[in-house]
Amino acid sequence: MTEIQRADPAARRRALVAAVVIALAGWAAFFVLQDWLAGLRGSDPMQVRRALEGAMIWGSWVACLPVAALALWLWRAGVRVGRAGRYPPPGAQVIRDTPIVHGDAARLRAVALKLLAIVLGLLCTGTLFAVHRLVARLEG
Repeated sequence: MTEIQRADPAARRRALVAAVVIALAGWAAFFVLQDWLAGLRGSDPMQVRRALEGAMIWGSWVACLPVAALALWLWRAGVRVGRAGRYPPPGAQVIRDTPIVHGDAARLRAVALKLLAIVLGLLCTGTLFAVHRLVARLEG
């Protein structure tokens, strides 16, 4: 018989609310961006260039910070799973009924979580480095 960790209805509601809030924020940001770009039309080309460079820098940070937070969360989850030898780790809230995995299979998931965290961290770092380098090259 497979051991199952039951879903937490409160965690499920929080995940749904978070997904809706993120979707609405993205939708609103799209319209704000459209208005901002329309406001740049007819401006001095150097002013437009500086505004777009600043937007690239701010945009890259805004995009990378949540990904970096996810990478940190994944790393910590991988550590918890590795220490407990169990996935999901004790005390974790799940949004759907989840079979509990023990032993080597759980440790393999811990390693996978940590590797994904490293990949996301490297992607964030590379993105920020590339954007800053591009803007510096355009200025020079």
